[in-house]
Amino acid sequence: MFQSPMLMQRAQPARGVRLECATTGEGNDGNPQAERVWAEKISGILTKHYPGHLWAVHVHIDAKTKGAHIKLPILMQTAKTYAIPLNAVVTHNDLERVVVAAGGELLERFRIPRGNLDMTAFLEARQKRRLILPQDQMPT
Repeated sequence: MFQSPMLMQRAQPARGVRLECATTGEGNDGNPQAERVWAEKISGILTKHYPGHLWAVHVHIDAKTKGAHIKLPILMQTAKTYAIPLNAVVTHNDLERVVVAAGGELLERFRIPRGNLDMTAFLEARQKRRLILPQDQMPT
């Protein structure tokens, strides 16, 4: 998640998804309404393509940056997230493409197959809790 002094507001996400959107606070020039809309879109895409997985979605939009962070909170350390830059996203198809790619890559880094939740693979990943880093060899 973002390490900043902003307040967090829990949205009502799709089942199995936790959303966090920045709210107005000191030092935060974000747009909470837009952040919530983006977070709901991203969570909907993750839930549609990867049902059963528990995702956390955080979106931050301000004058300079526009980005999202996703994670599998049960498997990932608190400060670890997968960043998705949203500046180049123009259409819903663009958003779906980058979110599906990010979610799938994150699952594969834990050796969890894309698609519906595979409980055996999930429990194995939870026991090992080893994230495959970009310089490591991806599973085949």
